[in-house]
Amino acid sequence: MLKKTLRGAIHLLGGLGAGLAIIMMLAAWQLSSGPISLAFLSPYIAGTFDNFHKAFRIRFDDTILTWAGWERTLDIRVINGRAIDEKNGLIASVPELSLSLSAEALLKGVVAPKSIEMFRPSLKLVRHRDGTLELGFNSELGQSGQFLQRILGQLATSPDSSEAMSYLQRVNIFDADLLAVDRKLETSWNAPNTQVQLRRDATGIKGDVSMDVVVSGTERASLSIIGTYLAADGRIDLGLEFSKVMPSAFAGLSPELSHLAAFDMPLQGTATFSMTTDGDVEGFGFDVSGSKGHLAVSVAEAQKNGDLALAQRVPVDNLEFRGRYEGLPQKIEINNLTINFGKDGEVYLPAPVNHALPVRTLTARGRYMGLDNRLELDSLEADLHGPSVSVAANLVFDVDGLSLGASGVVRDMQPDQLSAYWPKGMGKDARQWVVTNISGGIVPEARAAVQLRVSEATGIDILTLKGDMDIRNVTVDYLSPMPKAQRTNATARFSKEKFDIFITSSEVEGLAMEKGIVSFSGLDKVDQFADVDLFITGAVGKALALIESEPLGYASAIGIDPKRTGGIVDAHLKLGFLVEDALTMDDVKLSTSAQMHDVSIENVILGQAISHGELDLKVDKVGMDVSGDVKLGNIPVDLKWRRNFAANAPFRGRYHIKSNIKNIRNLADLGLDLEPLHGDVVEGGVGADIRLTLSDENVGQVQVKLDLADVALKIPAMGWSKDAGVPGTAEADINLNGTVITDIPRFAVSAGDLRINGSANYSKQGGGLDKVNLARVSYNRTDLAGVVIPGQDGGWTVSFHGPSFDLEPMFDDLFKTSPDDDDSDGISISLSAKVDTVWTAKDRSIKKVTGTFSRANKRWRGIVVDGSAGDGTPFEVRLKPSGVNTRTVSIKADNAGDLLHSLDVYDNMVGGVLDITGDFDDNAPGHPLTGTLLISDYRIVDAPALAQLVSILSLTGIVDALQGDGLSFSEFNVPFVSKKGVIEIADAKSTGISLGYTAKGRIYTHAEVIDITGTLVPAYAINSVLGNIPILGTLLTGTEDGSGIFAATYAMKGAIEKPDVSVNPLSALAPGIFRNLFGALTGNDTDLEVTEEKPELNPGGGL
Repeated sequence: MLKKTLRGAIHLLGGLGAGLAIIMMLAAWQLSSGPISLAFLSPYIAGTFDNFHKAFRIRFDDTILTWAGWERTLDIRVINGRAIDEKNGLIASVPELSLSLSAEALLKGVVAPKSIEMFRPSLKLVRHRDGTLELGFNSELGQSGQFLQRILGQLATSPDSSEAMSYLQRVNIFDADLLAVDRKLETSWNAPNTQVQLRRDATGIKGDVSMDVVVSGTERASLSIIGTYLAADGRIDLGLEFSKVMPSAFAGLSPELSHLAAFDMPLQGTATFSMTTDGDVEGFGFDVSGSKGHLAVSVAEAQKNGDLALAQRVPVDNLEFRGRYEGLPQKIEINNLTINFGKDGEVYLPAPVNHALPVRTLTARGRYMGLDNRLELDSLEADLHGPSVSVAANLVFDVDGLSLGASGVVRDMQPDQLSAYWPKGMGKDARQWVVTNISGGIVPEARAAVQLRVSEATGIDILTLKGDMDIRNVTVDYLSPMPKAQRTNATARFSKEKFDIFITSSEVEGLAMEKGIVSFSGLDKVDQFADVDLFITGAVGKALALIESEPLGYASAIGIDPKRTGGIVDAHLKLGFLVEDALTMDDVKLSTSAQMHDVSIENVILGQAISHGELDLKVDKVGMDVSGDVKLGNIPVDLKWRRNFAANAPFRGRYHIKSNIKNIRNLADLGLDLEPLHGDVVEGGVGADIRLTLSDENVGQVQVKLDLADVALKIPAMGWSKDAGVPGTAEADINLNGTVITDIPRFAVSAGDLRINGSANYSKQGGGLDKVNLARVSYNRTDLAGVVIPGQDGGWTVSFHGPSFDLEPMFDDLFKTSPDDDDSDGISISLSAKVDTVWTAKDRSIKKVTGTFSRANKRWRGIVVDGSAGDGTPFEVRLKPSGVNTRTVSIKADNAGDLLHSLDVYDNMVGGVLDITGDFDDNAPGHPLTGTLLISDYRIVDAPALAQLVSILSLTGIVDALQGDGLSFSEFNVPFVSKKGVIEIADAKSTGISLGYTAKGRIYTHAEVIDITGTLVPAYAINSVLGNIPILGTLLTGTEDGSGIFAATYAMKGAIEKPDVSVNPLSALAPGIFRNLFGALTGNDTDLEVTEEKPELNPGGGL
């Protein structure tokens, strides 16, 4: 039974299915021929909508069943649906609606739509000024908006049998003509082909919208929106996909949208939104890309910002913009912003930068914190057409402005391109100098950090700026047109006030630059200043060539040829100037300091070269200073050299030389030939302090100070000398023309007791010394003034005058018959003198002496002297040539005693007339002087040697006379020959009434020893009368001229001051012819053994 029942059921179902299929095929055939009218449903459908909204009624022309193909189900469509208010006014119209009925509602006896599809409706979307949104039909937004909102609201409610519309599951709008109105922006646009699909979901409503937005003319943008309404949360999530959106096209729709003119390019991408039903945006995400176009700032926008120069259109190849907005913290997160400006990309940066920056690509990441008004830029990467830059920054906005803190790195910057990247408005003058004067090479990396404040009151205020950079292989033109610093490696540091370049290595014209600093200061001021410090090492010649370069010319200014120098230099060159376009050399502060080693320079000081120098040099625009140890010629000296460059300088150059010269004759190596202090008069080392000052006309002054402590100094003609070790100084002021001495306005010598002050004149033709003016010559008891004139033969003409002259040291040399072997004084002298007092011994002098002296070939050739002795008795001395190689000497005095006493020759004579004559034979060896000493009418008092003689003979009266008023003599006649320090006397005699004597023998002047023998004749006037008797006189008195009948022989031997005296008394009893026999028998006539020539400090024979 069961089997039969099942089989019957299956047959029934099969039949029903077959029937249904036949019906379906017949319906499809019928529907394919056109819609089928379902007019009977129209009242039910209208009632459903009328009950849904009481404020208006629904009317339509017909209800039809239609089939749009196998891809769609059967549709119940309402044709020309209209919403009419109570006054029959049209609220909204839909050309065609498609409905599907809810099976669930039908089972409950309710006709309710499951889905509603609207075709080609006119819709209006309005954003009110308060930001709320309202959607309705285009005719009357108020009531139609409420109707649409209620329909959409039904999608979010559970089905209710009392509310037919609550069974609605889906609402679709096809081909709607949407008008969007933004009351806040005062603009609107149209989307004529809008598609909307909304469907009920377990959590709320899901839907998607697509439209083509017509902005202006044919400009269209495609938008696709996918969204979800979460009813429980009261939140709407939307996903937006768009393409061909040209933001700039919206700029003209409203002044509020004018900023969109900046984006003149088609954009495409997606965006996601999350908002509450109250319109509060919880967040949105975006991923936008742009195609070829422009980023632009319009003229109007630039004027609005007060900077017309800001107006620009920047070509862009493409861009990407991806990020998210979070509503609660009001945070915008930018995950990626990339702009490709193309191969010729350039962006103008507005004031205060005012610079067109080349840029190829720009990539950025960061966020904006709305609650804190803070923008955080994690990174900004820019490709600057080769160089690249990375920046991180923080911006904080407040009511007064904004604060910015940023740091960044620039890589691979080429200085030749620096003008393109360094803004003209930042450090303008420093920028101009760097751009103009640094070229080549590369900056591998530059780092910077800045903090600034921007406000309307203060503008841009840079609080701090600091950074650094690496510089490789650049060329620095530190002072054009001087040689540039090549292959320079450096690091740089900068701040808002300064920009410092620290050079670690470089080269300048073959010189190595081990370090240097180029510093710009005042970058935050109106004027910027540059300071350049370069530390250079290398050859002295190359360094001098460097400072010889234009515009300096220092080497030629100091008279040095760089090619004729040697040595090594470590130099420090400093430049300072105000950075400006019209820079001239007058605006540059320049200085150089250097340490020079093993320096040699030819023809640098008075034609002399320096060598082996260890010098410190300082140069600036005012002048140059050099100091150190060098060899000048062959003399080691301490050199200080000053050279002035200024046109109004008091002098052009000054040399200060100090040296301890081992041989004073080497003063010639210093370019000095001080003849009064040179030649044979000085020996030994001298300490020299010499200052040479030169003017522009090459006229110079020399101040010479010589330390004569180690000098042995002698002036034989004056009888003065100083041994080495005795302190002494010599000073002189010397005027030069080039290297030629033109004048010595002052010189002074102080050595021992010697003081000489004077001046000297030189030939204007450069012929040498003309005259030495001696303002004072003082030594011992000498106090004179005079003139010394050099002769053509090397001799001197000397004229002295003054109160006193100390002749004592040179007195014995006046009548020297021959020079000693060690006498090297070969100077020729012609001397004239007028002296009040001439000292001949410690307490002896002659007065009112005038005379002339001539000395040549180490001998006095001519003497004319007049003076007075004692109480004013005159005397004269004459020496003159008398023939070929002969000289005649004559000394006359009216008072022989006074003269001999004054000359410290003999103190025991009173009165007498002196007459000495003689001749020098310069042809004979030893230059002997043969002459006669004649004194008449004189007295001898207190003569020890004579007193001893007469006392031996017991001539008491004569002794008493000698001790009293003296013993008178009528004549003293001494023929003599003086040669080589020996005076030989023959037949000398002295005659007087009481006594007479004869003498012969020798006087050794060197040893001050005598060897004299003779005859003493008492009562000479009577005793010698018999000697006049022919033949008998000779027998009685002997053959000796001046002898008498009664006479005794004597002998004096030994020191002149105290000789040994002996007398032979037997000879007094013998007739004169036999006296010599008694002398021979008793030995009184034996010669004293004394050598003829004996060395002495004062050599030579004299009177």
